[in-house]
Amino acid sequence: MTFTKLLPSLLCLSLCLSVSAQMTPQPELGKRLHSRILDWHKGAKRSDQKLKVVYFHAADQDPLLDYQARMDRIMKDIQSFYRDEMARNGFGETTFPLELKEDGDLKLHVVHGASPAASYSYASGDLVRREVKNAMKGTFNLEEEFVLIICGLSQEREDGVHVFHSPYYGMGADQRRGICFAADSRLQDTLYFEDDSTPFRYEEHNGSFQRTLGGFNTLYIGGIAHELGHGLSLPHNGESKREKQSIGTALMGSGNYHYRAEKRGKKGTFMSLASSLRLAVHPLFTGTRKQVETKGGATITDVSFSRDQTALHIEGRVTSELETIGVIAYVDPEGGKNYDARTWVAEVTDGKFKLETNTWKTGKHALRLAFVHVNGSVTTIGFPYEINDKRQPREDLLNGEWILQRALTSLTSRKKGAMEDIMRDAKKRDVSKVHMAMLKHLQNRNERPRLVNPAKTIKRSLYLSDAEWKSAETGWGKPRRNYYAIDNNRQSPLLLPGGQFHEKGFYAHSDSRYVFELGKKWHSFSATAGLQQGVASDGSGVFIIVGDGKELYRTKLLKDSQTEEINVSIKGVATLELIVESGKENNHACWTVWGSPQVKR
Repeated sequence: MTFTKLLPSLLCLSLCLSVSAQMTPQPELGKRLHSRILDWHKGAKRSDQKLKVVYFHAADQDPLLDYQARMDRIMKDIQSFYRDEMARNGFGETTFPLELKEDGDLKLHVVHGASPAASYSYASGDLVRREVKNAMKGTFNLEEEFVLIICGLSQEREDGVHVFHSPYYGMGADQRRGICFAADSRLQDTLYFEDDSTPFRYEEHNGSFQRTLGGFNTLYIGGIAHELGHGLSLPHNGESKREKQSIGTALMGSGNYHYRAEKRGKKGTFMSLASSLRLAVHPLFTGTRKQVETKGGATITDVSFSRDQTALHIEGRVTSELETIGVIAYVDPEGGKNYDARTWVAEVTDGKFKLETNTWKTGKHALRLAFVHVNGSVTTIGFPYEINDKRQPREDLLNGEWILQRALTSLTSRKKGAMEDIMRDAKKRDVSKVHMAMLKHLQNRNERPRLVNPAKTIKRSLYLSDAEWKSAETGWGKPRRNYYAIDNNRQSPLLLPGGQFHEKGFYAHSDSRYVFELGKKWHSFSATAGLQQGVASDGSGVFIIVGDGKELYRTKLLKDSQTEEINVSIKGVATLELIVESGKENNHACWTVWGSPQVKR
């Protein structure tokens, strides 16, 4: 028995919602949130921490022409952009502080690389980070600061083409630290924003391009502003159609392509309210490091989802170690690398939140609720999400995912009557059929199937997980019917090959073998082969069906969420073997599953 439209992943905690969700205009909401942030930090010791800007160049190459003056203009322009956008969103004229020299110019930490220019590329982030870390010993600890590394790793060929071979991305950040990379060119300067005529040809990791000099500077200086956002822990997010028409492109979407484009008479870029809220609590913006090492630790204690036409309503309660002042809903369509994620913001008051999203794309999405804490930390809780062909949000899937998570948690708590309470709650809500099936399966988890002898039964069809086996073995743990082997309660007991729920099946971590005596009574065998949802990315499996010692079927090598539907003749077969091999030298993380293995005649 299989339900093929299961949401792809269980509710999980990590390591970005229409006009009515923001009944208060954005600046008013921003002002109210900013006031709460200031109140919490009032009286805290002021921090002298500032953004560290490193200028990195190769061993066989000097820093690029006029780099000090150009970087001074560029970083102060980006600092001004951040300040203006924070104010526009109601958070006051706050921005990140820069290290300055006594004369007021930008302080650059210049690092002479250990290798020639040809040794560096877009993928050299780890190498550059290590070299900067070693060079800055005694000056600052790279792992305890917010650091922007500008890489002067470009050359101008004889044909006038500028060639870049620089890392250009963020490397992970939170409220305690952050590192990001961007690139430099000798013609990279705010002085050229208005130049819409001079051609500029360049090559980078994405290919070869030609833009105007102004267009190039929009992209590459905008790229610095964008990557700095990542270095300050901002995720990607896009803009609405209305925002696109009125104020331009979100910085943490594709805004780097439009930064200061208004200087050439075009739409520019802006910072979303979601990004501004996350920056407003960041230590560089609050000017304090109050409880900076504390994780917010938000936990949703209750949440409900409902729909009104194409709007999704979300209402709930949250508890946390630190005060939670706001929640950001990131609605992220499948694909797009999060650049097109839309955001909605609501205040959290006394642990309660209420917001509403509208829809603009059909298909599968991720819904991420990011709870923003006053010390700069963020707790993100994710739900798989779907919008149907009528542009209606599938609130039944979201409700089902929430109820299912509660049910899975109840299995470990062993609280008497918990499952019964959960089932009563599920029946009151709009819960999807597949989730209700999973809940009922969990409710009946202690019931043992009455095993059938497949060689003697008169049934016309039989799930082999309800049949007597001759022998069974698995490469890790013990053989198990109709449930997955729980690994220290960290994984769901539900069988989810490729994210599809199967009520019937076998846990079959490779190398595994299930053997059945069929008495030559059956005509066909069918199953879904795949790896359990959520396994490590290096797991794999090859599923093999053997009848009376002869191989009848072999799947391709399956990885990640790949599955293969099997349907093979077993007419005249006395002994059937279901075998899974890892398909590699070891069986690490090969959490393979037989979904709905069934014989018919």
